[in-house]
Amino acid sequence: MSLLPDIKVWAKITLTHDPAKDYHDRVKNLTPGVERPPSKIEQAKLFYMVERAQWIKQKRQVEAGELHNVKECDQRKLRQIHEVKGRLMELPRSMATSLVGQDAETIERLLRDQVMAILNEFAGGDDKAVKTDDE
Repeated sequence: MSLLPDIKVWAKITLTHDPAKDYHDRVKNLTPGVERPPSKIEQAKLFYMVERAQWIKQKRQVEAGELHNVKECDQRKLRQIHEVKGRLMELPRSMATSLVGQDAETIERLLRDQVMAILNEFAGGDDKAVKTDDE
């Protein structure tokens, strides 16, 4: 008695492709709790949605005045620094005549007052103290 016919029947039943396998896999992937990696299309859609949300958020911040132009801000800072430096450097020339003949304590007090006045003027972030390119 040969087992060959039985083996052929078993092989035909067991080793053939299951036509419902693809369907079962898709259902399994849709089942809650079963994780599957997102497809390339899903990844692209998710990336697009995240980028768009970030763009909208940034646009709203710009419209609300929460963001600023970094180059413009840096230029404004440099102008302020140069203006403070120029004002401090002109102090000896502008005060020389008023300091002649004064005692050391008076000279020190007058200079300190002038330096403090200049620093206080710029410390408040008063943009009027700095000449802009438009003026």
